[in-house]
Amino acid sequence: MTNSMAKPNQPKLVFRQFFDKDTGTYTYFLFDSETMEGLIIDPVKEQFGLSLQFIE
Repeated sequence: MTNSMAKPNQPKLVFRQFFDKDTGTYTYFLFDSETMEGLIIDPVKEQFGLSLQFIE
């Protein structure tokens, strides 16, 4: 039996969630672990430095 979900050229998505206590906001990072291309969903302005550290 083969797994039709596992295709060699498909992106390998990584999901990370961070919570900011001061604003009660969750920030989400979604990216391809091979190309490192991705996006940030609902970033918190005051946490920009931490978000940048995670990206680097």
